[in-house]
Amino acid sequence: MTTSATQGIPPPVFRTATTLLAELRQDDSTAAGVLARHLEHLDVVDPVLNTVVLTDRPGATKSAHRADEERRRGVRRPLLGVPVTVKEHIGVTGLPATSGDPERADLRPPDAPCVSRLREAGAVVVGKTNQAAHGRDWQTYNAVYGVTNNPWDLSRTPGGSSGGGAAAVAAGIVPVDLGTDTAGSLRLPAAFCGVYAHRPTEGSVAGLGRAPARPLPLPRMTEVGPIARSADDLRLVLDVLAPTVPGTPREASTLRGLRVALLRPPRWFGVHPDVESAYHRLADVLAPQVRALTWCTPDLPGGVTAQHDTFLAVLAAQGARLTPRAEREAFAAALSSSSDPRDDAWASGLFPTSDTRARWATHRHQLRLAWDDFFGAWDLLIAPATSVVAFRHDPGKAADWFSTLDLGGQRGRYNDLFFPASLAALPGLPATVFPAGTSPEGLPVGLQVLARPGDDRLGISFAGLLADLIGGFRPPPAEAVRAAAFPARQ
Repeated sequence: MTTSATQGIPPPVFRTATTLLAELRQDDSTAAGVLARHLEHLDVVDPVLNTVVLTDRPGATKSAHRADEERRRGVRRPLLGVPVTVKEHIGVTGLPATSGDPERADLRPPDAPCVSRLREAGAVVVGKTNQAAHGRDWQTYNAVYGVTNNPWDLSRTPGGSSGGGAAAVAAGIVPVDLGTDTAGSLRLPAAFCGVYAHRPTEGSVAGLGRAPARPLPLPRMTEVGPIARSADDLRLVLDVLAPTVPGTPREASTLRGLRVALLRPPRWFGVHPDVESAYHRLADVLAPQVRALTWCTPDLPGGVTAQHDTFLAVLAAQGARLTPRAEREAFAAALSSSSDPRDDAWASGLFPTSDTRARWATHRHQLRLAWDDFFGAWDLLIAPATSVVAFRHDPGKAADWFSTLDLGGQRGRYNDLFFPASLAALPGLPATVFPAGTSPEGLPVGLQVLARPGDDRLGISFAGLLADLIGGFRPPPAEAVRAAAFPARQ
């Protein structure tokens, strides 16, 4: 019997990678059949979503048949026969990697190390998912592939920059997508689409390959990570990408022994009531289940605001290498008219010097030590993944540095969305996004849990345990997608 939530969408496509592997190992299905089912679903729903913008059907079919042959011979691989997609700018042999830039149309790099790991594990690479141009927005659109829609509401963004992957996973097109995260590019889309995502411990994952030279001591801050419909699938992919994460291999089989803190955001960071309500509901449900629970502001040098400001300066400095000086000077002049201290932080990174880089490096080192102390007292820290639920498409927001968001009766700065990202990115912490219910409008709310470097699997297993308390992934309502895909049948 189908329900209104799943009517018109074949339930099998919402099976997790873990479930698909179990079925394949029991000879209940074939990798070729699994691929065919997912491609058929892609052809039905993706014309109105625009998530998978490049496919390699011959290559994927060949990989699926190879997986079936290996399975018949008794070969075991951790992802054997599982269909996956990859964010567009990540190298996949034979496919463009434009980053949404028409001038990069001829760029076709070979498999990035992370993609090679997936293939070695037996994954079937279906194609590539859409992203924000050069990864520089929390919406997904570009001049090459167009706009990607959120499967929960086609009028809304799936987030960015890895929005195509989050939407594809949420819509059942693939069970796993591989994306990247510098300033929340995995985490915000996962929250907007109601799925899971994991930003790994800094430097632990086989990533994009050789990176452009960067003036030391700037951290890279960009990590490759999975998007999936379950915490088990995050762990499955992480074991392939980072089989030897440094640190303790801790996991949680129960909530009982855990010491959990919840971040009390700084006053300048406004949170929409829909997100705040979900945040507090989780705290109420979690309190009797864990060893200890508290609301806190971590004791960091300068506080979380100072960490955020250093993150903004470092991010601006990384972009400054690619921006003409005259353009940076004009931007700095515009920022100088603002009264927001966050704008001062960004401006400080537009013209980096050896002295400023040294100060940022010193602060980052102090922060890492402070976080180590924090995670000596607390196992995990829960925080917002974003200040809002998915908002309506508005491509002009990124072009206007001073654009705002509706926070339910008040306005918040669009670029304050950097704050949840900065919590993990600058100090190099692992962060896992998990579904935390829905808003009164029925849109997903996602939160993130942070852990000590190397404790990736502790955060992931915690997110999995939460599914029993507050529910995990659930398919988006099919009505909007079905109506758009089959207008003649309505």
